[in-house]
Amino acid sequence: MILDILSGLNQIPDAEIVETGQEEVGPGEEVKGVLGPRLRQLSTAISRYAKRIEAEVTGLIQAGVDLNDSRFESFELGMKGAELLKNIFWQEVREEFNLPKERIGIRAGWKVVVDKEDEILRQLRDVIISAAISQGDCGDPNCPLHGRQNQQRPFVQSRRGQA
Repeated sequence: MILDILSGLNQIPDAEIVETGQEEVGPGEEVKGVLGPRLRQLSTAISRYAKRIEAEVTGLIQAGVDLNDSRFESFELGMKGAELLKNIFWQEVREEFNLPKERIGIRAGWKVVVDKEDEILRQLRDVIISAAISQGDCGDPNCPLHGRQNQQRPFVQSRRGQA
């Protein structure tokens, strides 16, 4: 299933490439580049595959096939495979544009964008945390930076990542 999708990538002609992003670049977004042909093909192949599974499932449901039928299990596995390929696609986009942690998206014209507002908020949070740490222990046992429950494990900041 997944290998079938990957092996057929080079067989998708440019005329059949389906653009992923329909929205224009929005406020607070910065264009980092334009997606190349290889990733356009992968995006199209994933979309085709998911639509094919969806059509087959819809056909079975309309035909009155029992939902416990084993064919539905294979479709569920197929959708998990499509989700895995989407994750691979986004990781490839991140690597190609050197965007390991930023919140990214695809816009009209295959433009790869970064949500700059998120980055600014992240930087502000980092500055506030650094300032709080430099002030030393505040003595509050519930403080996420200095509290007793956090002495066993270092403070870890969360970062939003997937597009």
